[in-house]
Amino acid sequence: MKITKVEALVLRLTDEEVKKMGEVPANLERTGDYMFYRDGNEEAVIVRIETDEGIDGIGEVDMAGNVVQGIVNSPPQATWFRAWEEVLLGENPLEVGYLWEKMYRESGMYGRRGIITNILSGLDCALWDITGKYYKQPVYKLIGGGGAGTATPYMSFNRFGKTEQEIIDKCDRVKKSNFRAAKFHNHPIGIDDKKALKFVELARNQLGDGIEMMLDAANHYHDAKEAIKFAHDIEPYNPYFLEAPLSADNLDGYARLSSSTTVKIAAGEEQTTRFMYEELMKRGKVDILQPDTTWAGGITEVMRIGRMAYDHGVLCIPHCYKSYVGLASNLQVVAALPNAPFCECPTSPQPLAKDLTNEKLQPESDGKIHLSGKPGLGVTLNRDIVEKYRYPK
Repeated sequence: MKITKVEALVLRLTDEEVKKMGEVPANLERTGDYMFYRDGNEEAVIVRIETDEGIDGIGEVDMAGNVVQGIVNSPPQATWFRAWEEVLLGENPLEVGYLWEKMYRESGMYGRRGIITNILSGLDCALWDITGKYYKQPVYKLIGGGGAGTATPYMSFNRFGKTEQEIIDKCDRVKKSNFRAAKFHNHPIGIDDKKALKFVELARNQLGDGIEMMLDAANHYHDAKEAIKFAHDIEPYNPYFLEAPLSADNLDGYARLSSSTTVKIAAGEEQTTRFMYEELMKRGKVDILQPDTTWAGGITEVMRIGRMAYDHGVLCIPHCYKSYVGLASNLQVVAALPNAPFCECPTSPQPLAKDLTNEKLQPESDGKIHLSGKPGLGVTLNRDIVEKYRYPK
């Protein structure tokens, strides 16, 4: 089997379409408030790999679509600057590990651990999708998992909220669902901590003891002392973790924070490759690593990261905030790792998040997502959504 085509599909909502959905009030301009109402799912980027045996694979890239298209399909320029399609054409897609190393090596002069690795991630997931379909197995069984294949998702809200009623409404949404955990993102954490603490207390009381609460500070603290104070203040409310309180590069600050609180500290969604995660774990001393298969290096690399974390007694809880394509690849990893108690689950109302696949990956009454057992990633693209939102038309 040989690879015959590699392409990047960019799907995008216009501002007008977003406003019609009620996510962005029509009278808001591009201000801080405008961005408050956008949830990051106004665009989706899917890479697709085709083969000469009629088996194709898909993967998601959490990156700007125009950039992805340029790097996947740009014309040849130099020995050390080759588009991904040129690198992969003619190769056997079943040689996933070899192709990961080939892509990483051939991008060494112009990318290594940034945008290039983000795109490599989606391609790696697409290769695993093909491999699973070829062997008629779900990916989690090919990468070391067993049994029926389950993963526990947590509901992820884009913003904590602006009012107490918003918090109450979000908690009610969680309680009416099958989710057993929920995460609230930044605003007002790290911006107005007095207000944030009121929201944390309210959320904890509303959720009750049967639902785990996670908090995401979105890198808003400029120094470790501020983050340490907030971590101490939220300890009585027993959050499962505090995510990304500091800059991604403030590893010494993370070490100080982790040693100063009983709250588990999670970080790493911005990182790529096991090399960066090893430094975050060993120097930053975080309790939880948060790689994403659409970003950190694909299924191949996130499995390496997860196993490395396991060897050091650290949890691996993948980040995931786009469509069910990305969720599907992250769930395969969670189902195969012994130290992955949760996986982030996107809950955006945007069609590119909830309608891009024909399959809906949601928890059942036991709080777990039960993987279907379908070959590969187990999801297929909704062609109507692809055609409706494909960019450019």
